[in-house]
Amino acid sequence: MPDEVQHLAEQITLKDVDLKELLKDKAPILYWATNYHRNIRGDRMSFKDRWYLASLYRDFLKFHKLAVMKPVQHGLSELFIVGSFYEAAELGYIVMYVLPKYKGRDRFVNSRVDTVIRRVPAYGRMMSDAAGTSRVALKQFGKGQLLYVGSNVEDEFVEVPVDSAFVDEKDRCNQRNLLLLPDRYSASPHKFHREISTPTIEGRGIDGRIQTSTKGYWMIKCEGCNYRFFPGFFEAVMKQVEERKWIPRDEKCGEFDEPRVICPKCNRPVNRFSKGEYVEEYPGREWVGRIVAPTVSPTVTMRELVTVWDESFLNPLKKEFFYNSRLGLPYTSEGAKFSSGLLTGIQIPYQYPVDRTTVHGPLFMGVDVGDVLTVVIRERIRDEHGILNRRLVLATELPSFTLLKDMIREWNPRVCVIDADPEIHNIASLKGEFKNIFSSRFQHALLEFRINREDRVLNEDRTAAIDSLKAAIEAHALMNPEGSEVLVGGRYWSQMQASTRVLVVNENNPEKSYYSWEENSPDHFMLAETYCNQASRLLPSESVLDYYAQVAAQGAAPTQQAIVTPIGGGQAMSQAELNTLAQQSPEQFLDSLRKL
Repeated sequence: MPDEVQHLAEQITLKDVDLKELLKDKAPILYWATNYHRNIRGDRMSFKDRWYLASLYRDFLKFHKLAVMKPVQHGLSELFIVGSFYEAAELGYIVMYVLPKYKGRDRFVNSRVDTVIRRVPAYGRMMSDAAGTSRVALKQFGKGQLLYVGSNVEDEFVEVPVDSAFVDEKDRCNQRNLLLLPDRYSASPHKFHREISTPTIEGRGIDGRIQTSTKGYWMIKCEGCNYRFFPGFFEAVMKQVEERKWIPRDEKCGEFDEPRVICPKCNRPVNRFSKGEYVEEYPGREWVGRIVAPTVSPTVTMRELVTVWDESFLNPLKKEFFYNSRLGLPYTSEGAKFSSGLLTGIQIPYQYPVDRTTVHGPLFMGVDVGDVLTVVIRERIRDEHGILNRRLVLATELPSFTLLKDMIREWNPRVCVIDADPEIHNIASLKGEFKNIFSSRFQHALLEFRINREDRVLNEDRTAAIDSLKAAIEAHALMNPEGSEVLVGGRYWSQMQASTRVLVVNENNPEKSYYSWEENSPDHFMLAETYCNQASRLLPSESVLDYYAQVAAQGAAPTQQAIVTPIGGGQAMSQAELNTLAQQSPEQFLDSLRKL
């Protein structure tokens, strides 16, 4: 029956009443696609040479939990539109359709949903027959409802119970808010949950889901040796012959010819559009996983893939884009995470928690604001080699701003940087009471670390700020105590590793693609460390006060050159003068003395 149903999708005409009824009964989503639906260009759906796609449409309603990992422009997003329409209109489900951003939701609904409804008379009747009003976010459609939400708005995940959830482009969504999605359909007897996405890095988003799924690969068969294989780009099209040289596996392919897909077993060419099937590596798992290679799509030429690969594999940004968008494969570049190895590399033995009376260097504090206040305090010291370092003296969580104020008084950090949002009034109160508090607000694509000392406000691109922290760790400019894996119940360690540096692809203009640190789970300690790192960047690497503090801590008498006539004729310095002095390096201080 599977082959018969797929053939029906191509054979049916308006006069084939019996065939249409058979398809409608056996594969209703495929029936809707071939008889009702139009794509964004107004064309009828075609499954010619798209066996991988027809198979998904045919079996769609069988999958209560489905994850599809795919390259761009493979016609798979249209599957979600048709499937969501059918479940709402025919089955009477409340369907939640999740898109990456709230701002992009209206554009998607206007261009991909409303346009199709206007063009397809059957859809129009379903809208007019539905009771109630319809708007962008919520549409009464046939017997049910279509709810369109942005993943970056948490409130939209906690308001409406649903029967079926569709997540479009999962890797571009807010991963933390997606964790709330099962609660939306927990009371439903249906509990459909389906996800589709172009992947980003290994283990994140759609790839993380695929790894725990049945992992069904679209396989085709070689007619020469009957070997069934996944026609991946590297498995069946290209091979590496030298460190920097790749050639087509098709030995008869000329420089400008279209390379053929080659059987990995017998090296014969294979028709990449031939019938195939999804072969599961782990049948029986709850989530059904489907993985599609770009080589089986009739909209993709192998010559184009080869040309783009030749231009990409030596360029890290282009290579990552090629893997994700062109091949539909995850790719983890070097330095994409705060790995366990990276964090272990800055551990050294010292007493922790640190006794406040043993602290002599300047302190820097970073605070991330969430359900609790996540706090990191570091001391600038010299290590045994005389190199300046910042050792962790405290990592903790506080339930209130009152306790945070007590901690600031106790530790008296030289600078404290705190998340500017969302507690705006509490932040203003802090800055009014303490003159060493700066608030930090991330600003996308800002090309500088902007410091407003008058208002004590910092602005920086979020990715650049986190990159700066990571660079400091890689340079061993930070020190953590041994056993920091268990700090704060293990949350410090896990939250430091919760985010990943992901390539955000601009499909229309790849040169405008950019990197962004995206959290897979709570990352409060990583952000607190980022703010603490910003605090340290506000001061010179060593002030004149730091110099004398280090001399005193080492128990050494100052040299004759280090003895300076007391400023102001021996009069005590004001707090303002001390603050100014704290901002000066020893060289700047001596230079100011020469000018007296």
